[in-house]
Amino acid sequence: MARPREFNTEEALDEAVEVFWTKGYDATSLRDLLNAMELSKSSFYQTFDSKGALYLKCLDRYRTRIADEMMHDLKQAESGRAFLEAVFRDLARGLDRPHGRRPCLVMNDSGDVERREEAVARRMRRGAEQFETVFRTAVERAQREGDVPADKNADALARYLMSSRSGLLAVRKAGASAKELRDIIEVTLSALEA
Repeated sequence: MARPREFNTEEALDEAVEVFWTKGYDATSLRDLLNAMELSKSSFYQTFDSKGALYLKCLDRYRTRIADEMMHDLKQAESGRAFLEAVFRDLARGLDRPHGRRPCLVMNDSGDVERREEAVARRMRRGAEQFETVFRTAVERAQREGDVPADKNADALARYLMSSRSGLLAVRKAGASAKELRDIIEVTLSALEA
């Protein structure tokens, strides 16, 4: 049953994020979105205009939510190094959880960017920049705490960690075992050593 016009837009967006995250943009139908968001077609178009416009809102919501959660976790972590290790080791855990092999939404459709509108590509770049900022903040904290050598280039390490995380998510989605992921993660984290 469709929601009345005064539905909660934030909750509807969260439902749409889940659908796009699970299925990807191309495989998501309008029917999928209407069912998940519990909206009528008219409410959907009045509020979100189109599937493409909704997808842009979902990308913004997702990347901001994940970056904010990561920054919060960093602030709560016992150290910058502990945070970085946890981010990567968590990628090898939970493969048996629902959506355990799901990649990052921001990077999920990145292979199709050439045929997508520039607005999607811009949001993907902004998402990568936000995640890179979190990693840079963690590296700089770890350097101040003496857990990462001070002479390491924090910007380069942050870019490397961000791209490694994206690659690990892709490999995980493709079916890598927890052991294979742990092996890759150990090599990745060795970049933090002297």
